[in-house]
Amino acid sequence: MATSNFHNENTDRIYVIDPQDEFEYESILENIKIDFKNADKAGKFEFIEDDEIHLDTELRSYPATSIGRVYKSFNFLGIEFEIQIVPLTRSGYYEAGNFDYEIKYILNNNETFSDIDGILYDLEHYSEDYDLNKGLIAIHEDNLKKRLEDLEKDLREKVENIFEDNSDQYKQIASFSNGETFYKKIS
Repeated sequence: MATSNFHNENTDRIYVIDPQDEFEYESILENIKIDFKNADKAGKFEFIEDDEIHLDTELRSYPATSIGRVYKSFNFLGIEFEIQIVPLTRSGYYEAGNFDYEIKYILNNNETFSDIDGILYDLEHYSEDYDLNKGLIAIHEDNLKKRLEDLEKDLREKVENIFEDNSDQYKQIASFSNGETFYKKIS
């Protein structure tokens, strides 16, 4: 029985890193952190370095370590909305590793959601907790959803561009019932 070497949750391709030793791995991490910090300084998003963030998508066979937090927030209807991406390194099952990320949606610096629909559901069903009436939420729901989706897309693209600059990209081209998987290098 075989298994896939790489596990990715959110990226559209597999951003592979293949350090030959611990020093090379540390060098790769330092380079990507510098890229995230430079993007932060350029105003693309905010970045906080942190390698101890609890990861919801970590699997026993594919241990992962956070790199930090990339986030952007905005105020809408008097409520603070934040989209946070946690870039991470994930060990390959047999060899190498890959970059991936988790996405979190945060409402009023307090409640965390796994998707945009969770935020909208919470606003609609618990509107009194946010000092809003249901009619106001209904009027602005589509606009808020679009704004959240646009911000998420923008953050994903920026994070994946940094991954792209620091890795080789592969695509999974076949996976068989016994777990064997084939990958194709795309850049």
